[in-house]
Amino acid sequence: MIKDLKEIGKNEVELFGGKAINLGLLMQNGFNVPSGFCISTKFEKLNDNIIKKIFEKFDALKSAVSVRSSATVEDLSQTSFAGLFNTFLRIKTKDELIEAINKCKKSVFSEEVKAYKEEKKITNIKMAVIVQKMIEADFSGVMFTLEPVDKKYLLIELATG
Repeated sequence: MIKDLKEIGKNEVELFGGKAINLGLLMQNGFNVPSGFCISTKFEKLNDNIIKKIFEKFDALKSAVSVRSSATVEDLSQTSFAGLFNTFLRIKTKDELIEAINKCKKSVFSEEVKAYKEEKKITNIKMAVIVQKMIEADFSGVMFTLEPVDKKYLLIELATG
């Protein structure tokens, strides 16, 4: 199943993961989020029919894209996996897109992810993949509502570009 981000419901975490659900909810509530779609956790390998649908959605975006993880245990209250899964930016061709999707999906098996899973006692994790219109930002950043080290402060990290 491939679904536009704006159509993903809050109860679809097992299909689309936490990040895709959060992006969908932001879009549904009027926030300015770059358009895109999500390839569900049901696809372990991409076949010709799935690739055809991916290419149709990619072509409709008319832009370079980012390819991002959306794991079933990502962006939850007890786990974040921040920075542990692969993200690919400025993907412009269909060959690059398929390669990035496959690498993003496989990042769930990295040594860093394995160690974090063991620390958090996570046994089951599935990976969905977000393909989202790339924007060239003046600034970008991340906000931690509870910073990861001391767990006492809100932390905002900002960078140009």
